[in-house]
Amino acid sequence: MGVLLGAVYWVPTIVALLGRVFASTGTAARIAAANTVRNPRRTAATSTALLIGVTLVVMMSTGAASARTTMDRELDDSYPVDLVVDGSLGDGTVHMDANAVRSALDGVHGVRTVVDVRTTTVQLGDYTVEVAAADAGDMASVVRDTSLLDGLADGTLLLPSWAKDQSLPTGDVTVAPITYDADGQPTVGSTSIPLTAQSTDLGGRLALVTSATLDKIAPDAPVSTLWVALDPSADPGKVLQEVQNALPDGGLAITSAAAQRVSNDRVVDSALGIVIGLLAVAVVIALIGVANTLSLSVLERRRESATLRAIGLSRRQLRWMLAVEGMLIAGVGALLGAGLGLLYGWAGSVVVFGTFGSVLLTVPWRDLVIVLLVALVAGLLASVLPARTAARTSPVAALAVD
Repeated sequence: MGVLLGAVYWVPTIVALLGRVFASTGTAARIAAANTVRNPRRTAATSTALLIGVTLVVMMSTGAASARTTMDRELDDSYPVDLVVDGSLGDGTVHMDANAVRSALDGVHGVRTVVDVRTTTVQLGDYTVEVAAADAGDMASVVRDTSLLDGLADGTLLLPSWAKDQSLPTGDVTVAPITYDADGQPTVGSTSIPLTAQSTDLGGRLALVTSATLDKIAPDAPVSTLWVALDPSADPGKVLQEVQNALPDGGLAITSAAAQRVSNDRVVDSALGIVIGLLAVAVVIALIGVANTLSLSVLERRRESATLRAIGLSRRQLRWMLAVEGMLIAGVGALLGAGLGLLYGWAGSVVVFGTFGSVLLTVPWRDLVIVLLVALVAGLLASVLPARTAARTSPVAALAVD
């Protein structure tokens, strides 16, 4: 309300400042820049009408972009690969026939690569850490961000991102294998294996080592997990459904970050459908509001326009003068609305998602550019009819108006 009530004081000032940019392009543009501030209240009312629509559009676009980025980051922090089939039961036992599961996955359309992952549990300082191993090349074929594996080598332990929050030791460390008895009770082994621990941004709960390193820690570690990479052209939701149908019920946990990401995107896209409607409303407001303002200006300045025509202003220059007026009024409303929309979108994202964790505030550059271009085009189109009327009126007839 404060912005709208005070618009009559600061909108004309901003219009005048932007008008100086156009003024350098010629006489018609210089006159247009001066005309836009001759009636400050009318200019402010027209710009703020468009400002409201643009603010709503940019606010929702910003909120949707921030939501998408935040949810994608949460998925990356939890799952480093597209799909995971986990057969570990958390007590050291594994309920998985890796060969049978791999054969079933090979028959699913959309599955590109399947990698066997051996796991074990180790004691690292005061912490219990699950360690996974596979050949470095195999891991690189399924992990979404292969740069996270740059430090993977024999004798190295790559800690996942959660280890930073828990302050797990890094550098030269020793780990001891943990075994489980028949009752599922853990026992820390007496053998300590020296390793070099590195902090990474790897998502998920598993730390990574090479297969050779895992052979030193737990030579009998079984294949308890399968990491799966999907074809980029496949529908992750359909692939997940087919995987669930292909694998036997019970004992296997199937999670698909790719399917969840697509589901999140669909929710966000549904919300953005509303933005398209709001954008249409903003265009209508721009066309009607700016056209009315320019039409009134044409009627009020008929003698003035005739005088300009009489002293040499061409019809083309007269049309360009009104086009610049329309684009100035619409452009200022769009710019101010974009700024307010960004602030409101970020504030809304923090309120909605802040309770779940840190929020990644995003600037939807593509949407901003589209909104600004639409506003300028709307201002240009709104000037067509008033400019046509002004250009068709002969100087003699206009000068005869009382």
